[in-house]
Amino acid sequence: MIHELKMAEDLAEEYQEFINAEEFANNNLSHYVADVQRVYCADNRPWVIGYSGGKDSSAVMSLIYMALLGLEKEQRHKPVFVVSSDTLVETPVVVNHIKDSLAAIEKGAKRDDLPISCHKVVPKSDQTFWSSLLGKGYPAPTRSFRWCTERMKIDPVSDFIKSKVSQFDEVIVVLGSRSQESASRAQVIAKHKIDGSRLARHTTLANAFIYTPIDTWAVDDVWKILRLCHLETKETPLGTRNIWKDNYDLEWENPWGGKNLVLWNLYKDSSGQGECPMVIDETTPSCGNSRFGCWTCTVVTKDRAMESLIQNGEEWMAPLLKFRNNLADTNVPRDKDIFRNFKRRTGRVHDQLKKLPYDIKTPEAAINYIKSEKHDELYETQEFRVVNDSKNQPYMIEIFDGEIVVETASYQIDSKDEKKRKAWFWSRYTPGPYWLKYRRQWLRELLELDKKFKAEGREIELITVPELHAIRQEWIHDPNEPDWDDSLPTLFRDVYGYDLDWVYDDNASFGKDDAQLIHELCDNFDVEPEMIMKLIELEISMEGLSRRSGITNKIASLLKRDWGSLEDIKQKHAALQSKAEFDIHSQEIERYNQQLAEVDKQLQKEF
Repeated sequence: MIHELKMAEDLAEEYQEFINAEEFANNNLSHYVADVQRVYCADNRPWVIGYSGGKDSSAVMSLIYMALLGLEKEQRHKPVFVVSSDTLVETPVVVNHIKDSLAAIEKGAKRDDLPISCHKVVPKSDQTFWSSLLGKGYPAPTRSFRWCTERMKIDPVSDFIKSKVSQFDEVIVVLGSRSQESASRAQVIAKHKIDGSRLARHTTLANAFIYTPIDTWAVDDVWKILRLCHLETKETPLGTRNIWKDNYDLEWENPWGGKNLVLWNLYKDSSGQGECPMVIDETTPSCGNSRFGCWTCTVVTKDRAMESLIQNGEEWMAPLLKFRNNLADTNVPRDKDIFRNFKRRTGRVHDQLKKLPYDIKTPEAAINYIKSEKHDELYETQEFRVVNDSKNQPYMIEIFDGEIVVETASYQIDSKDEKKRKAWFWSRYTPGPYWLKYRRQWLRELLELDKKFKAEGREIELITVPELHAIRQEWIHDPNEPDWDDSLPTLFRDVYGYDLDWVYDDNASFGKDDAQLIHELCDNFDVEPEMIMKLIELEISMEGLSRRSGITNKIASLLKRDWGSLEDIKQKHAALQSKAEFDIHSQEIERYNQQLAEVDKQLQKEF
């Protein structure tokens, strides 16, 4: 059993009184230091500390560092891995803070002979924000489609934890989670708490356990350990306010060295904004609107954290905020059809049914609502026609583009409504990925910003070289708009004036001349050139294989995609619906099978 007083005496003199006397959540700090020491010394399982550079993770780091300092050298028997997740789109002013903090922790640990090592993890180059948004065309993240968290935060940290589990069998993950900061997160951890233990089971990773040493602390306690400052409640002309009270004479360095003034300045003008915690599963809230989140985050409507940074002296970040806001604008419902393909990445058009508000009853009101959801450039070219039933009552709106019905709206009973009220249901396609032309435009703007910042001497990298290689491959092999011009190397050269070491594969795709020739031939035979190109690409991928198993299914999958313009696709769908018993794809596949069988016969005769 480790004695608390002995522990405190082993620490640097200036910490002793503070540790033994200062209260944190109704306990002296020595209580928490001893708790950390007990959990650390209880077994041989290494620790993985989730470090985001924010106040909570910094407080945990200080607490653990103090606890390890208070142990005898032979008691520091197992490694402590400090892992920080870099999404590659972190708020720029935070990037250097985290880099400097990790370097200081590592340096201090070597000086004090502590078993601490620091590690930075990043997402795979084909899973980053830019390779997903600019490469694959994923729409900017929203609350309902937050595709970024798992790829950029959860997976890199999980991979690191898994690597340590494979090496040590079990690990303990230490987090700065506090019940006051995230009630939902606290409930999840409490649900997986192990009876009679300070640990909880990880929600998704086997053989990983969670330890939250400051889960009962308030925000005042966090700043107390970082800067010895307190929150005081005062009456002001604007009402009751919590005001920070500093005692700068008593401000000390972190146990590893370096003060927290930079960290304090990141928070002092961001009232109500939390940090981005170490994300290890999907129960962790979004980091939007946080200075420790991503500068590209569009989950929140406005990035008030970045706005605050710009207002407080970081004016150079204004172009980044503008770029982020432009991405957020692409999620405005009436503009989605402008920026996004009508086909999904599956190559198919997917319809969705949207219920209009119950107070919209007349066709005119329904048409006005639908128009308000569309961009002016779209609905001005479309014609809205009201269809009446046998009693001459309006029950359907057909939306024409030329002579083709592209969307409909019907007035019917809402089967899910307890009162069985009637409502207008709008049937329209679900927009797919961003059009390639916009992805090209945004990449050029991003590269130009990157070049501008580098010319100003700023140590910032908006997009990495591996990401550019990944984006190029995504463009070349895009399922809807393959970039047969291979435009990214030219785009990069236009901005920077030099070339990267691009990888060229003669068999990878069509060249510009090839694509032009196929377009001319397909015009003569009235077939879609993209379909022919995809079929040829499939043949090239199967070339030289002794067994071509599955090729028929792959051909069928390509033929079942929606080819041509939206109007063409709607017309084909209407034709197929009128021939419900006639499967054109099955007939076409059967014809291919017969041709392949004939080829096999000829080959058998030859050999």
